[in-house]
Amino acid sequence: MSTRQKVLFCWFIGSLTVIFSPPKIFAANLLANSDFEQGVASWNLGTSTATFSATVTSKHNGNYSALLTKNGSSSWAYFYQKVSVEAEKYYKLSGWAQLNDPFINNIKLRFYWLDSAEGKISSVEKEIKTPDSSFQFLETESTVSPVNALFAEVQGYVYLDQKNPVSPALFDDLLFEEVAEPTPPPEPTATSAPEPTNTPAPTSTPKPPTSTPTLKPTIKPTATATATTSGEILGSEESSTAAFFPWEATAEAEPA
Repeated sequence: MSTRQKVLFCWFIGSLTVIFSPPKIFAANLLANSDFEQGVASWNLGTSTATFSATVTSKHNGNYSALLTKNGSSSWAYFYQKVSVEAEKYYKLSGWAQLNDPFINNIKLRFYWLDSAEGKISSVEKEIKTPDSSFQFLETESTVSPVNALFAEVQGYVYLDQKNPVSPALFDDLLFEEVAEPTPPPEPTATSAPEPTNTPAPTSTPKPPTSTPTLKPTIKPTATATATTSGEILGSEESSTAAFFPWEATAEAEPA
């Protein structure tokens, strides 16, 4: 095989490696002893007056769960574990907890982002407040780590309204993991508003023609002949005229 053929062959193999590289697989638990099957090893108690231990009384899975309570006073208590993280990566915390006593105000799963000096930057949490005899699932949002974050402090937290509850807070099967970047929701498609249509002006309805009154002919009364005391009959207008104006009357023919 010539040198040129070797170069082309290596390039071809490299292209296949890029094309068919498997995607990164997440869901690796960054917590040690997250199911408390080894007691409370790898975990630390954040409150000196609290009690933190493994118990077989009730559990979500396996043989043990973690019990957290305060016998001397009310208020809060928590246990924690620190893990390394990468800046600007997405992480999520989830797990199971049991809140089954009226003395318990709330239970939380939360984590703090820590800088190089382990100073707290910000926190993410999920809380339950409703009592339930069963274990309840808690899960935070997928959150990107700050650019200056090097660690995360993962906590199980409880707040007691009164000390020494009969049924203390229980935790089991915790999971802190790096996750893929969430897919942003699609942007809404802009829809143009429909153009207003011209409403035709209302057409006037022609009124039916009003009936024109028929003019009745006026009948002029004709002169009625009237008998006079002298025996003359007054007849028509012409006769009347002749009677009153004899000089206008037509002369009668003289006798022969």
